[in-house]
Amino acid sequence: MTSNGAKLAEVSLGVKALSALCCAVALMAPSGAAAQTRADAVERALGVYLIRSERREADERVRWPSPSEAEVWFQRDVTPETRDSAVCDSVRWLLLGRLSASNGVFPLFDEDAALKRVTMVLFAIGTSVAPNQAGAYEQRRAVRPVGRVSITRDTAAALDRDRLKGALAGPECARRGAMLVDEVDVP
Repeated sequence: MTSNGAKLAEVSLGVKALSALCCAVALMAPSGAAAQTRADAVERALGVYLIRSERREADERVRWPSPSEAEVWFQRDVTPETRDSAVCDSVRWLLLGRLSASNGVFPLFDEDAALKRVTMVLFAIGTSVAPNQAGAYEQRRAVRPVGRVSITRDTAAALDRDRLKGALAGPECARRGAMLVDEVDVP
């Protein structure tokens, strides 16, 4: 009987140890930002997209040309009249975020050591209609990049975050913004 009692005590101790181990593992599991994918983290930090991914244009998304570079594709046709506004918005959204709850690239660079560059790619969609083999008309779409604005980790680290809001407002926003980032290619 004592041998059964001892075995019961061992099993009871084993169950308690297993329960404690499960609780410890659950507490150590990543949560919040650490549990998000890298693309989700970029989307949240910049706040560029106002609608959920399943409802927006398929090409509006975060792409990874390399593990160290994120590209944020945003649909926006740029004309000579809207160029300065597009540059200003792109720089502001990269550095400060678009929404009040977003913080721009700074937390991304702080939290993701592999990330070295974030680029905003502005694109337009061209459409055409042509008959197919059966004589029915088909719509064709072509995604056309119309601008790029990018910043690297080193450039972001040299910026004074507190002074950015004032620099990225007003009629000189595009000119001042272009001086704060690494690349502005918006014709």
